[in-house]
Amino acid sequence: MGNMTRICLLWLAAGVLVVVGVLGGCGGSDGGVTPTGTLRVALTDAPDDQIAELHVHITSIQLSNRAEAAIVLLSDRDIPDDIDLVGLEDNPLMLGDVNVRVGRYSEIRVLLADEPGSHWLRLADGTVHPVALREGDVEGGTRLVEPFELPAGQAMTLLIDFMAAPSVYPRTQGDEWEMQPMIFAQGVDGANPNYARITGTVRDRGGQALEAPPGQIVGVFIQNQIGELVAVADVTGTPGPFTVPRVVPGRYALKVRYTTALWEPQSDPLPLVVGAQVQNFVQVRTQPGGQSAPNIVVDQ
Repeated sequence: MGNMTRICLLWLAAGVLVVVGVLGGCGGSDGGVTPTGTLRVALTDAPDDQIAELHVHITSIQLSNRAEAAIVLLSDRDIPDDIDLVGLEDNPLMLGDVNVRVGRYSEIRVLLADEPGSHWLRLADGTVHPVALREGDVEGGTRLVEPFELPAGQAMTLLIDFMAAPSVYPRTQGDEWEMQPMIFAQGVDGANPNYARITGTVRDRGGQALEAPPGQIVGVFIQNQIGELVAVADVTGTPGPFTVPRVVPGRYALKVRYTTALWEPQSDPLPLVVGAQVQNFVQVRTQPGGQSAPNIVVDQ
């Protein structure tokens, strides 16, 4: 998949986002000097038609291989107290460059503040709503393509994609929204990678936006060549647009599913029309700095 070396999905447990993967040994030292590499930490998000702003307070970003104590890449004093995720689509927020000992890493943790008022959102209609972390959600899906490897004397980028649309949803009662963060962390070679973009539409055969069953939404699930999930995209509005602003250039399979607000797939991939053939997914290839714009037709 080109210059992508690892992708992982984080989930929320008691205010801490955790990814667990296969363990690997860290690089050793030579003569008492531990070799290091530079890790550039960047934060991004995809746009959403319904959410105009989503403000979060991240308190810490940590990295480890589970065999040793976690490395605090960035602490509360390094990270802005208020970050509007939706505003990061075209301008990833560079959180800092950190010298890290070389080695093979398998965990990344993103810690969020849990005090009232730490997170809030503004909808497209102008209304403002407080956002609270989901409580008691100790179970969640985890997907890891491969562990995180940092070479000596080189720079890499840790791209943290904090996806607004799949992460928040309104509670059944009251004004408050709930957040179960869906975050994809990608390790990419180089300090200034050249990403690609996927943007398109999902429609039915009549050219209309696809309507989901009551209580569900339409989602596009993006998988790499080995079938691992690397991103999701919410399909809202007319004519059913979706966007993934940053992916590592390569080949991807796009599957359309009905899903709940918690992004639990409620059906097999919907039958898609590709050319004259009905299939379960659409394949796209992205180039550095380029954009793939698939127009997906769902056979109903």
